[in-house]
Order: sequence, then C-alpha cells, then structure tokens
Amino acid sequence: MAQPLGTMERINRNEDMRRLRELVREHGVKQIVVGLPLRLDGTRGEMAEEVERFAQRMRKQIGVPATKNWAAARNRRIRRPR
Repeated sequence: MAQPLGTMERINRNEDMRRLRELVREHGVKQIVVGLPLRLDGTRGEMAEEVERFAQRMRKQIGVPATKNWAAARNRRIRRPR
C-alpha cells in the first residue's frame, strides 16, 4: 500500500539521491510514485521530461522502480488551499 513519507526540498542531485536512498532503506520502500506534471491540455512539456529523467536516475541509482502518476501531479496543481 502506498503512503506518503513527506516532501523533500531539493538540495542537489547527489544529496537528493542520498536522502532518497536513506528513506528507501529505512522504510523498506518497494516502489516510488512520482507526479508527472502534464500541461492543462494533457500533453507533456519540459517539466514532464525532467521528471522522466529524474525517475530514470532514481531507478538506476537507488534500484527501486519509479511509477509516474499524472493524476497526482494534476490534482495537486488544481487543488485549492483550505
């Protein structure tokens, strides 16, 4: 079952991967869900391509598959603060 572990602020690629590796090991993570930001018309833009590259780096460096979820990114973008 998927559950959020929190939000990380970017530092740099090496430190980001180190912290992700630590979380994966600490919590026994089997898969990482990554939000895939699509444009409002549903097409991929520059940020979606960056997320794809990031997911590939995670898979190679951490050894855990990364699933891309466009709905999570889209819902977060249009959700209003309460």
